[in-house]
Amino acid sequence: MVGENIAENILNRLKVSNKEKAEILFLVKNHMKDLKGDMREEKVRLFIAKNYSLIDKLILLRQADFRAGKDGDGTTPTNKKWQRIRDEMIKENTPLTI
Repeated sequence: MVGENIAENILNRLKVSNKEKAEILFLVKNHMKDLKGDMREEKVRLFIAKNYSLIDKLILLRQADFRAGKDGDGTTPTNKKWQRIRDEMIKENTPLTI
């Protein structure tokens, strides 16, 4: 939550639109979600369905954060998991809005 609060203060000073601010704050808040990959698949599926419009951006942010780290070669294991689940949901015609 600290990062989210810092980002919100900066975005307010920059007078970013409410829509952009909500998107950025969502990304900051959730970029570490399921970092260890132990989130149950059902919870990941629900999270993806609830936030489908931002999932691709979130995956990209998580990948950039991972690559910026000392061991950042390749794709994060949790991104692989999330991308697989997202792709399965699309194949299954799962409703991607709630």
